[in-house]
Amino acid sequence: MRSLAASAVTGGIPSAQLLSRVARSAPVLALAGGIVFTSSAHAAQILVDTNQVAAAADGQCSLVEAINAANLDAAQDACRAGAGADTIVLPTGTMVISAVHNTVDGMNGLPSVTSNITIRGSNSTIRNLTPVEDPQPRLLHVDTDGILAVENTALVAGHASGAAPGANLGGAVLNRGSLILRNSTVRNNFANLAGGGVYSLSGSLLTIANSTISSNTATNTGGGIEVASGASASLTNTTVSGNDASEGDGVRNAGTLNISFSTIAQNLGVGLSNAGDVSATGALIAGNDGAACSQGVGSMIDTSFVNFADDSTCSGFENNLFASNLLSLADNGGGTETHLLGPFNPAVDGGSFGCYDGVGADQRGIVRAQDADNDSTLDCDVGAVELLADQDADGLADYLDNLPDDPSNDCGDGTTVAISRGAVSYSTFANQCAAVDSVVLGFGEIDNAIEILSGASLSVHSSTVELNHFFRVEQGGIFRVSPYSR
Repeated sequence: MRSLAASAVTGGIPSAQLLSRVARSAPVLALAGGIVFTSSAHAAQILVDTNQVAAAADGQCSLVEAINAANLDAAQDACRAGAGADTIVLPTGTMVISAVHNTVDGMNGLPSVTSNITIRGSNSTIRNLTPVEDPQPRLLHVDTDGILAVENTALVAGHASGAAPGANLGGAVLNRGSLILRNSTVRNNFANLAGGGVYSLSGSLLTIANSTISSNTATNTGGGIEVASGASASLTNTTVSGNDASEGDGVRNAGTLNISFSTIAQNLGVGLSNAGDVSATGALIAGNDGAACSQGVGSMIDTSFVNFADDSTCSGFENNLFASNLLSLADNGGGTETHLLGPFNPAVDGGSFGCYDGVGADQRGIVRAQDADNDSTLDCDVGAVELLADQDADGLADYLDNLPDDPSNDCGDGTTVAISRGAVSYSTFANQCAAVDSVVLGFGEIDNAIEILSGASLSVHSSTVELNHFFRVEQGGIFRVSPYSR
């Protein structure tokens, strides 16, 4: 992922219940910007030195062997023995699960986590084979006494299905204990009942911070995340997008859920389905194919600070149609994909009386607050992303200041840029330019907002052009669309 300037890394803060549970295994040290879990002096760091997942007597330390070493506090092949709260360090790259490891609550590709383990990646991916076909397992299972933190890792193409109790829950992770996701992505997973990405069972604790839950599917409820009755969960600086289910496409909550400065957007039905208790601070729920929220009898949404929805279905949220003005999910800097706030979105500096105590940075690591509406007042944006103030010296503070550096987007020399893929992720051609630039699309669509300033000209040539988002042309600017064939 690309990096952005003016960043400060923070993590989500687990609930008091989680701290109590973790304290049984390891001391906890509170630092500004997050919680750092420290272990006893004898805790192990276990280095995975191969992208092969399964155990094998080959003189290497695989991921399966590393989890077993941490669970059992015993050496496994080249993996050192765990001791207390252990950290498993992954190599960069993709680790593909090719077999079922165990059948605890259904098929799992990796050993069930029964101790205190942190899996720390480095742009790492854990996934099943593609395409997903039966029989393929879910990726991870956290047992009742397990504490699992996943950092800087993508969990992809997990598959929860089968006849055993629990087998159809949690495509990527089924959580019975404590699960923490930090700076991670849960993407393209499937559950043949509930919790396409993550399912957190009664009595469990779930903390998701600075992460993205996207394009997961459940046949029944909780396309992205499901929090069962009796479970507690929190979303902080997190994006939930593009998920699908029959109920609660983004998130379904029947337990206790805290949403803090997070975005639930562009899911394929209802953003948040609530049958329990929700507290929301700086939340943005908008642009979903269905209603922003659905609330069951006896459910409650308690709000503080400012929260926005694009309809009236979220109790206590401010209702503003323009809250749905969001750019597509994309790499906007940081370690996970996000939605930038589009033109006229009220979430930009939506916290009109400053910022909420304890909020230090957004999902990308951008320091909050920024003066994104250029009114000389520092107010927090609502949702997972804090737009940067004017970075390109055009006199405007807008989403264009937040696009990662991309040389192909430069303009001013009158050249033509050829795009061979369908979706233009960063459609900033001809912005802040007086020269005439043109874009040639081999096929497809312009999938993000475009802004053309006075004196600039943008020509788009394509056999089929779809404009899926807002574009703005200032007086004196020119926008042309014409057929193109090779």
